[in-house]
Amino acid sequence: MTLSTWAAALTPTGYRSGAMAAVVPWINAAGIFHRTRRLHALQYCPECLVERGSFSRHWRLSFVVACDRHRRMLFDSCPRCDAPIIPHRSHASGLRCHACSASLSHARHGNELQEIVLELQQALCARLEAATACEDDGARADLHGVRLLASSLLAAHRIERTMAVLSVGDEEMPRHGHRGRRLEFARLPVRLRNLQVCARVLQEWPSAFRSLADQLSLRREDFSVPFPLAGWLASEVDRLPSRRMRTQPRPGSRVAQRLEALRERQPSNWRGLHAALMMRAAGCRP
Repeated sequence: MTLSTWAAALTPTGYRSGAMAAVVPWINAAGIFHRTRRLHALQYCPECLVERGSFSRHWRLSFVVACDRHRRMLFDSCPRCDAPIIPHRSHASGLRCHACSASLSHARHGNELQEIVLELQQALCARLEAATACEDDGARADLHGVRLLASSLLAAHRIERTMAVLSVGDEEMPRHGHRGRRLEFARLPVRLRNLQVCARVLQEWPSAFRSLADQLSLRREDFSVPFPLAGWLASEVDRLPSRRMRTQPRPGSRVAQRLEALRERQPSNWRGLHAALMMRAAGCRP
């Protein structure tokens, strides 16, 4: 009934022992404040709610954007007021919005998704089950690899160029912003866009990734993480060039040199001299 087993499997191995990350990769963040949810973490399928009368755990996962049974796009808010879904504050049946009492089962059916996106969603769900039940380190590395691939290719300064390289139009790839840079804070259209990009790149791996790397000027440092990469991603990251480092350190300013000399001499009024130097450097008169 809880997400503790998934959170343990999805928490990076480099995280400190015995602790849990505040925002677990691939699990939508709810943003709970005073027993209410500020973010749209829980998704739902209107037909499944009518048939089963309950919410599925899989609807909290960031890479789940469609219903496998009805093959329709999920919803992450009330169809009338766009409020987050909060079952424990709703009516007893759980089929109505807690804010405006609108029926969740009457939401318009989402559009059918591309088969490539559904295949990637099912593959990631299978890898999560393997990482949870069998403690498969390879499956965990694959999940983190796809997550890292999405965050690197769809960073704020690369979104436009990535979309242009993949020749994806505005209608197919909505540019909805989200809070921060974490995928777990994003709304459903943003996560759908990310899955579409990852599915296209993985379908033609590694040629599609190499083409993107050349045109986006990707570097090894863009994939620097404190945990081991999956083999299929690590081999391609090793092919990327590294950023050029400065051969000589940047010379310090005169103010920095005077402050360093002042610390070495330690005169009796060094605090006053230190303040005067700082004010002079800021253009202020003492």
